[in-house]
Amino acid sequence: MALGRCRRCGYDIRALAQEVSCPECGTPIAHSRASERLGDADPDWVRSITRGAGVLRAGSELLRWVFYGFGVVAVIVTLLVQMGVTQAIVPWSIGIVGAIACLAVTIIAVGAFMIAEPDPRDAQQPETVDARRTLRFSLIAALALLLLATPGAIAPIGPPFSWLLRQPILTLAGVAAIAAALALMRVLAELAHRVPAPALEDRARGNERLARWLLPLLLIASLAMPQIAKLAAALGSVRLSSIIVFPAMLAAIIASFRMNASATAISKALLQVGRDVLPPRTPQGRAGVDGDGGVEAPAGSAGGTSRP
Repeated sequence: MALGRCRRCGYDIRALAQEVSCPECGTPIAHSRASERLGDADPDWVRSITRGAGVLRAGSELLRWVFYGFGVVAVIVTLLVQMGVTQAIVPWSIGIVGAIACLAVTIIAVGAFMIAEPDPRDAQQPETVDARRTLRFSLIAALALLLLATPGAIAPIGPPFSWLLRQPILTLAGVAAIAAALALMRVLAELAHRVPAPALEDRARGNERLARWLLPLLLIASLAMPQIAKLAAALGSVRLSSIIVFPAMLAAIIASFRMNASATAISKALLQVGRDVLPPRTPQGRAGVDGDGGVEAPAGSAGGTSRP
């Protein structure tokens, strides 16, 4: 359900007063607006969201260090090559950084899938294409396409068709990954709105708008790389491909870094919400017991602590 709309029918309630009811279905406006806050949402759903936020934060933190590490490795490798050290260290170093980056992206994808769990209060709403469904579908599609593009999956087709088929599959996987990244920013912006954390929400939406242009640019640049290399060879300019492709790659890396920073910050905010509003769970899955022997009521409920 889009934010600022009635929980029951989806009517736009942003211009309506707090004390009135929805003119379409009669649901109190206060109920719809209160339910937008994570503190008023279903505790089990909030707990699931915070678990996903924890996984997402772990992957985002690892990817942040990959960005830093890549810069350090690039400087060290450059110095070693200039000192005459064998260039075999270059692919070895890039392979290690790439493997860690793949691990970080995998963790982020798992956290993103978990954080996209639908709010159970929206279960009775008509099925619409929203950011959560787009995120989950894009993640599954990207994984399936990457698996399909592996040499073992397309080898039985035989060359040259296996190579010709692999390129469009990888392109579709890239498109799915871009859709997942944009949907993740939108989901995180909606969750930041429900924290509420207006500054983080604006930051996520700004990064989504930026990435909407820069990530497709990177995909186009990577697809055009072979043609650009051929053109550079024909013109006798070996630097032409670097001049054309490097700015696109740099811009996309900057956009990815900003998106990763937003994911880290919003994940921290969601984890804090979980600590603030969720009652502690006992091994039986029930609310915890306070120091006076009473049962702690869930956050946001009236009456505080009940006594036996």
